[in-house]
Amino acid sequence: MSNKVSEIKSRLREYTNFKGFSQRKFNILIDASDSFLKSNGGFNVDFLPKIRQKCPDLNLDWLLFDEGEMILSSDKKPNLVSKPGSEYSTESLQYQINVINEKLAEFDTLKQTLGSLITAEVQHQLQTSKRNVIDKHKKEVE
Repeated sequence: MSNKVSEIKSRLREYTNFKGFSQRKFNILIDASDSFLKSNGGFNVDFLPKIRQKCPDLNLDWLLFDEGEMILSSDKKPNLVSKPGSEYSTESLQYQINVINEKLAEFDTLKQTLGSLITAEVQHQLQTSKRNVIDKHKKEVE
C-alpha cells in the first residue's frame, strides 16, 4: 500500500510542478502539514475533498489510479459557481459526491483484498512456524 501512496504523492508533486506552485503552497492550500508532499507516506483520504475543491482541474482518476490525463478537459470539470462567497452548485456537489463515493468503494474493495491477502500470509507463516517447531521437536526426540 505504501507504494500506492508513494505513487499518489509523486503525481501530486508532478501536478504542483505543472501548475507552477511550490509544494509548501499546495500543502497550505489543502491544510496539510509542511512535510505532506515531501514524504511518501501518510496519505489520508480525508484530503481528497480538499484537493477536489482546491484543484478542480486535477483528474482524480489520474491522481489515484494513473488513468487518463492529469488535467481534466473543460467539459469534465465540475460546474463551479464562481461568484465570490458563493457555494458550489447542486450539480457540482452531486458530481463530487459521486466521484468520492466511487473512489471510496474502490478503496474499500482494495482494503478487503489487502486484508484477505494479509490473513492468508499470516496463516501461511503460522503453518510454516508450526511445522518448523514440530520438525525441531522430532529431531530433539530422536
